[in-house]
Amino acid sequence: MELKLGTAQSALRQIERQGYAEPYLHAGKPVILLGLGFDAAIRNVKSYKWVRVG
Repeated sequence: MELKLGTAQSALRQIERQGYAEPYLHAGKPVILLGLGFDAAIRNVKSYKWVRVG
């Protein structure tokens, strides 16, 4: 899970680019990547995006 000031898509890209899920991909269980986009103006989560891998 990555929480980022901006968009959920940019948070998800960071998860993929940094390889945060790599240690868990060979455990034989599904792995869900979750990106959350935080909006400073409303002080809350503005968007989310998830992808199931593995």
